Amino acid sequence: MLSSIALFFILLPYLSPMPLGSDIQPLAGFFSMVWLAANSNRVKLDHFDLWLLIFALLYTLNFDRTGGELSSQVLRKHINMLYVYPIYLFAKNIRYIKMDVFQIVLFLTLTVAVLQSVSPGLHGATIGQILRFKDVEFGASGRGLSILAPEPTDMGFTAFYYFVLVSILSLKSAGYKKYTLLKVVSVFLALLTLSGSSIFAFFFALFASLNFTWRKALYSIMTICVVVIALQLAMTNIPESVPRPFVMLHTFLIDPLALVGSTSLGYRASHFWLGLSSLVVGDFPIIGSGIGSLREQGSELLGRSGILQFVPFTAYYHAGMISSVTGVQLSSSAGQLTLEMGLIGLLALIIIFVRLYHLGVKVDAYIGKLVVIAFALFVFQSFPLSYPPPWFVLGILANRNLRIIPPRMLVKILPSQSKLVYGFR
Repeated sequence: MLSSIALFFILLPYLSPMPLGSDIQPLAGFFSMVWLAANSNRVKLDHFDLWLLIFALLYTLNFDRTGGELSSQVLRKHINMLYVYPIYLFAKNIRYIKMDVFQIVLFLTLTVAVLQSVSPGLHGATIGQILRFKDVEFGASGRGLSILAPEPTDMGFTAFYYFVLVSILSLKSAGYKKYTLLKVVSVFLALLTLSGSSIFAFFFALFASLNFTWRKALYSIMTICVVVIALQLAMTNIPESVPRPFVMLHTFLIDPLALVGSTSLGYRASHFWLGLSSLVVGDFPIIGSGIGSLREQGSELLGRSGILQFVPFTAYYHAGMISSVTGVQLSSSAGQLTLEMGLIGLLALIIIFVRLYHLGVKVDAYIGKLVVIAFALFVFQSFPLSYPPPWFVLGILANRNLRIIPPRMLVKILPSQSKLVYGFR
């Protein structure tokens, strides 16, 4: 029961009976820690676990060395690695997962999506009491449903991680066809959000699933041409009817730099580049400048990086880019980690990517590529490091004793039918 509660809040990380002043709420980490405390005899740490714990402590204690003030806001935003560590350990050490939890989460999310579609006001008045709801009007500027997240981007990318997790668990339990419906619902939820992040995530996931031959390469080129022509015709004749993600996809295929310079993608790409450039033009390339140092050196690093001269920002996004580097957090977790932890931060990311791929290919070659793509999109974007699903995936892949119990609505499990409980091979 406790493990199912922890999993529920990992899958819906924005919910809380009393939301705090942040998007990610603490219940996923809290229930993971409670489970670890109650099952401490099961928890075994290997070399990677110890390394990840040491890195989490180092990241938390690597204070600003540029002379800036260490505020409570900075500290709150930089206990991320310590927060997700129990989630990772929980995923690595649990003995079974009830797929009923996924079924409940998806059914609940679909129900709330209907509520928001029918009555956005009622959705805000009710769901707004259990999450930190942002003032994003449904349908404004091509935005979709936010459902059980602060905004559509958060919900769309979370739905993508539902797809990733179900894909892993279905293959590990030899139940690929059995869980197809759960994956279809995940894709449908992502489409309801009209989230550019999720659309691009599924696009890359589909690309990774292809085993390229000359014939498939030709089909892919033809498909891209058809998509470009269709989007061009749609935008020329009925531009108001084209959802925002498909406008972005059209721009990406026609002029990628224009997309970066005229959307919020510019912030993420530029902040990612800013973090990497700090290894070359920054004053602390090895250990980084420490947590909270962005406020003191962000503007200077922005000038040194040359990103403003390279990307054709519109006037609005040019001004926004200048002001975006004067706060406490970048819109790219990888950029933030590299800026504050230097080469050690970059090395940590590489180790995690290698670990994910190594564990993923043991499940399936496609899973190896899928989890790397999912984690790359996570750290590239504005999701904080405290976002639980990627770390849960890392733990699940490392779990060697996990058993997966199929949903009762799909398979009726009787006590004598133990063969229906599948374990990791």
